[in-house]
Amino acid sequence: MDRRLLQIGLTIVPLVLALAATALLIVLLESDPIRVAETAWSGAFADTRRLASVFNFWIPLVLAGIGLAVTFTAGLWNIGIEGQMVMGAIFASWGAQFIDLPNMALIPVCVALAMLGGMLWALLAGLLKTRFGVPTVAYQVSGEFAMLKAAAGHGWVDGDRVMDEALLSIRRAGADAILTYAAIEVAQRLRA
Repeated sequence: MDRRLLQIGLTIVPLVLALAATALLIVLLESDPIRVAETAWSGAFADTRRLASVFNFWIPLVLAGIGLAVTFTAGLWNIGIEGQMVMGAIFASWGAQFIDLPNMALIPVCVALAMLGGMLWALLAGLLKTRFGVPTVAYQVSGEFAMLKAAAGHGWVDGDRVMDEALLSIRRAGADAILTYAAIEVAQRLRA
């Protein structure tokens, strides 16, 4: 098979599958996928203000994704990307407020400050782990916990197996300890 055709297929097939899965979930929730898509489209692209809001939200996620791609390519996991995004935002915001430069010069300075903030946050965690043996503690976010519980409550997934896999994936990513709302039920299940 032509390598280029394979690359195109590996790009398009996941997108089609994601759209199909989304449509299926919408149908399972007894809504019309076309109407939901139209509402989402008009909500995001109806005017320039909404479009700017989409880009405002999208750009940091893309940059974080690029950072994760670099990490994954190196064979490593980065379980602190959210903290790096926040610290980068803090550094960039500081620059925007307190550095007096023309806008065209200030923008790259703020981008550099954001990169520096994110890098220093990652460096702190890395040094604490590698130099001082400080354990890495991860927190299973409330949204993920609630999502897994809701899916299990509807019978869509095996709740115990999915929760165990979610927690094991955090452990495989390098966490020494995990804070989770499921701690008691998982501990009871492991003890049994």
